[in-house]
Amino acid sequence: MNKKQFLLVLGVLVALLAAGGGLLWSERSDWKTSDTKAGQRLIPDLKASDVAELVISAAGERLTLKKGEAGWGIVERNGFPANVERIGELLLKLVEMKVVQTDAAADSQRARLGLLEPGADGGKAEGAAKDDANVPGTVLELKDGAGKSLARLLLGKKLSKSVEGPAGARQEAAGRYLLSGNAESGKMLNVIVVSDPLAQVEVAAEQWVAKELIRVERAKSIVATGPDGRQRFALSRENDDAEWKLAGGEKGDSSKIIDVTSGMISMNLTDVVAGDKGNPSAENGLDKPVVIKADTLDGISYVLRLGAKSGEDKIYARVSVSGEIAQNIPRTPPKDEKAEDKDKNDQSWIEHRKREAARVAREKKLEGWTLLLSRNAVEALLRERAQFLPAKKTDDKKGGR
Repeated sequence: MNKKQFLLVLGVLVALLAAGGGLLWSERSDWKTSDTKAGQRLIPDLKASDVAELVISAAGERLTLKKGEAGWGIVERNGFPANVERIGELLLKLVEMKVVQTDAAADSQRARLGLLEPGADGGKAEGAAKDDANVPGTVLELKDGAGKSLARLLLGKKLSKSVEGPAGARQEAAGRYLLSGNAESGKMLNVIVVSDPLAQVEVAAEQWVAKELIRVERAKSIVATGPDGRQRFALSRENDDAEWKLAGGEKGDSSKIIDVTSGMISMNLTDVVAGDKGNPSAENGLDKPVVIKADTLDGISYVLRLGAKSGEDKIYARVSVSGEIAQNIPRTPPKDEKAEDKDKNDQSWIEHRKREAARVAREKKLEGWTLLLSRNAVEALLRERAQFLPAKKTDDKKGGR
């Protein structure tokens, strides 16, 4: 390589390094760098324990998550329990989040950074096509128990970076533009970049609903009854180790029975119906539902009512739970249990029964709500008895195929 070629290659490398230094900033024109806040906390002195309300606003929509005596609830869902893990994850991020970079920019920059206030001039009207230039931002406001604002963030465009993978390069979220506080029009803006896209901040209520519905552990019988009162199918077993059988003692198709029993062990909801639309009616089919009754070996009874379809992939439902988890039932130790393990296993058993009692208590609070379940999750519960019978084998000798 001669000197001229070397200098050419060096020039290219310098240009690439300069471009890489501005990886997070894809729109640098007309920006004046001001990085005095880089490395500082996004929301100074914020404590997760002080936050008692989260308000998320986007164009034409609003979501309020509020903490009360019973825990976090969703105001737009009549106070239905919210996903505390999701809320906790978001609050932890906000407490620890630091500023990556700040820039002073003119008010005119807001549109292309997605930092228009919801409903502000320049925002798209409801129903208008969205594009990158004029989509309003999302506002996240944190409040304390007295309703005082602790912080207000206007979230704009997400930043991305190219990541190499087995299937080649792909774009991955790398951060987000935002404004802190209320921006006054006509003034220079202190636009902030953070290294997290804050994907949890969504205005859709169904994303914040506590998803766990019921968990029918140690079921001994499951009976389905149609809207006309006719029994559709009945399954039962004598104990945890016994085989499930259809009513009359007939053996059913094990895979189809497992579809039912496993579905009852772990059942989640997708959303909650608030207001008058949640009342049982011909519209939601809960005036004449398919009723699934499950009894457990622990003495807990579940009644699941399934109504009409909502759209193509959901179904209306209601649930009720009765009975108590007894705390004084002794543990049956295995024959090969070591003496040194007995105390530990006994304590583990006691803690397990306490958790089960708490779970049942939570499930009982779901009564009276109209829920939306995935139709795929309950499809097996809508079968008829004949569908549980093993497929008949065709006799080739009689001309079968």
